[in-house]
Amino acid sequence: MEFKNNEEGFCPVCGSGDLEYGDMEPDENGFFYEWNCENCEAIGKEFYNAEFCSHGNVVTKDGDEVLNDDGY
Repeated sequence: MEFKNNEEGFCPVCGSGDLEYGDMEPDENGFFYEWNCENCEAIGKEFYNAEFCSHGNVVTKDGDEVLNDDGY
């Protein structure tokens, strides 16, 4: 069987956007969500890559806040 759709938020079997998602789960390259299609009852996982973008909410041992360039 061939994917009808390989886009975030759409069932690859029937193309419906009526997916019910589970909790986010980590994997070796990022994270994924398990989903169930409410239209055709297929199940699967949506995978996402994760990459570093910034440090934020940094506090020194003395309790001083250290902000990044974006103010976090």
